[in-house]
Amino acid sequence: MSSTRVPRPLAIAVIGVALAALLLLAWRAWTPAAPQVRVVGRGAAAAESSAAAPQASPASAEAVPASQPASEAEAGNAMAANCGIGPLPEVNGRRPSNARLQQAAQDAALLAQRELVNRLRNSPDELARAVGLMLAASDFTLPPPDLDACLSGSPANRNSAPNPAAEAACMAEGEKRQREVDQQRRTAAVDLEALVDQAQMTQSPAVYALALQACSGGRAATGRCAALSNARWAELDPDNAAPWLALAQDLANDPAAQDQAMLRAAQASRHDGDLSWVSQQVMQALPPTVQGQVRLQVEVAAMGVSTTHVYGGYQALGRWCSAEAMADPARRDTCGHFGELLSQHGRSMLDLGMGMRLGERAGQSPERVQALAARRQAYTDALSRIATQEWPTVANQGSTSQDRSCAAALRMSAYLSEVARDGELATISRFLKQEARR
Repeated sequence: MSSTRVPRPLAIAVIGVALAALLLLAWRAWTPAAPQVRVVGRGAAAAESSAAAPQASPASAEAVPASQPASEAEAGNAMAANCGIGPLPEVNGRRPSNARLQQAAQDAALLAQRELVNRLRNSPDELARAVGLMLAASDFTLPPPDLDACLSGSPANRNSAPNPAAEAACMAEGEKRQREVDQQRRTAAVDLEALVDQAQMTQSPAVYALALQACSGGRAATGRCAALSNARWAELDPDNAAPWLALAQDLANDPAAQDQAMLRAAQASRHDGDLSWVSQQVMQALPPTVQGQVRLQVEVAAMGVSTTHVYGGYQALGRWCSAEAMADPARRDTCGHFGELLSQHGRSMLDLGMGMRLGERAGQSPERVQALAARRQAYTDALSRIATQEWPTVANQGSTSQDRSCAAALRMSAYLSEVARDGELATISRFLKQEARR
């Protein structure tokens, strides 16, 4: 199993997650109508919100329940204050500042992520437990130290006078968080070993793929991770092209063996290489009290952890189907088949882009290539509209900037939920059909 650079089409694949991250930034940019409290650095924000910061509750060891929709009352109560962050008391008669709201949202999301991981990794369900261990072995539950925000010369504070006391408090908080990060990373190593042990005993290709994901990068050839292989993933899921493509990447120095892996990939009837379904597990396990801005932050964090495994196989496919290789008629036919498989049965924008590129190299008709290019452009444009649309209930002249920003967060949260369930391409296609009927 090898670590690889991400190919150029990845820029298309990550648009949805990038838009979600941009929405987080846009939401944080709104300014409450009431007078603001001047805040210097993160330490001041922490001091302002210390009385209202969410407190950790004992980790739950119960099994993850079956997915149940939140009742309107539960969801409504969670959304009632500050777009799901919850009520924050006034300080000196003033409403919460931007910095305080941002910090409270981050703290609430981090708390939700930690409780969620504990529930998942203690679940009796094999797949849910593997998801929990994979998330625990990642940076999913790590707080960002953000020590730069402590400096009065940083962008957040460049218009503020130096405040040594606030900066010292912020640095102390940052150092405390760094110690917490170090301890969690030591614990993450234990969780990773537990996940690898589970993968070695499983017959579930999904569990095995999760372990490979957790072992990706610099961990791949070290410790227990060295016992895992894309060859074993392919044995567990032979009708899936993704493990065969990943195996072909490993066999780059053995052309004959790589050809065999590519031919096996071409015989597959589907391509399930991304782990977006991990986010579906996360969203199903979130309690109905996690809503709005907090829920979106959790969902974006889960998407970030679960969308990186497939790209090595795509790099191998791009090289094997290079323009020079198209001189071989058999190779050209096989690459054309890959193009159809990805463009017609893929789940992501990356699948569509790679399928279009392979079809063009393999000599598909200009009309077919142009149709795929038009589809990709329409989907890319739709992503931008998805990110900026508002809910009808707040799209009126009387709605405040807070309402509009919260509505954008709600829409992106709904979009990510659909992507996790059905895939990116199916979700965008459904959006375009709904848009056409309006």
